[in-house]
Amino acid sequence: DAIELVHVEVDPAWLTEVRADGFDLIVANVLSGILVPLLESFRAAVRSTGLVILGGIMDTEAGEVTDAAAAAGLDLVRADREGEWWTGLFRPRD
Repeated sequence: DAIELVHVEVDPAWLTEVRADGFDLIVANVLSGILVPLLESFRAAVRSTGLVILGGIMDTEAGEVTDAAAAAGLDLVRADREGEWWTGLFRPRD
């Protein structure tokens, strides 16, 4: 019966402030327009042995996200599609 709209701005610096030694896993399930600008921060915040899971991406935007992730230093390891939704598993490039 009630819908609440919450607008949150994400400061990418927050990732390294929370855990300076890096994360083992980062999971983001948001639309690509929000996700793509954060990819370089995700790469900086994930450990070299860590993983990044990106979901909530429209299947038609998967190529754009994969290209942007590669440019940020994240390599696609595995992808999954379910209907119109796409999820990718990424590892940081050495």
